[in-house]
Amino acid sequence: MIVASEFPFRTIVGIELSPYLAQVAQENVSKLRDCHPERPGITVMQGDASEVKFPSGDLVVFIYHSFGRQTLTRVLKNLESAALQGTVFIVYENPVHGDLIDDADIFARWYGEQVPVSATQDGVRPDPTEGVAIWCSRLPAFPLEANFHLLITKPDLRAEVVRWGQETQSCPRPRSLSGAGRHWSADSQGPTRK
Repeated sequence: MIVASEFPFRTIVGIELSPYLAQVAQENVSKLRDCHPERPGITVMQGDASEVKFPSGDLVVFIYHSFGRQTLTRVLKNLESAALQGTVFIVYENPVHGDLIDDADIFARWYGEQVPVSATQDGVRPDPTEGVAIWCSRLPAFPLEANFHLLITKPDLRAEVVRWGQETQSCPRPRSLSGAGRHWSADSQGPTRK
């Protein structure tokens, strides 16, 4: 949320299940507001993310791998409803359950990258990089390269993004892209299977 406040979003909302962590997040937001009053406001809500009704209009939703499959499935149902009202981008760091988004008819892969962990996080995260994948509900004016594979390196814990051309023996390029999720077709207004 703090990084998102560096950009001109109209509204930034964080949802935390734990009352204690929601309170800590609210305290951090208050400190940020004191230091950077020019940034967009941030709201911290304590509750179940799977019960949130997303607002209508365009959305960017950031998810770190904090949900199990059942919770993410419920969150995706709500995001599918929101996508009928506007464009929805799902930014999923460590996309262990990215297959669930691939299976949602309304979303298509838009971009994926393995990104380095910042030096300030070296003691916090055991791996030097994190996979980040982005899905979109509608064809943006600036489509990016979406040809990547999600390689689960630690079941239920870690996913890596492998771009075609960076295949390894454990992650070869498939013979056909038919099972690789939906991708944007240049003449379509939504995701299609290729």
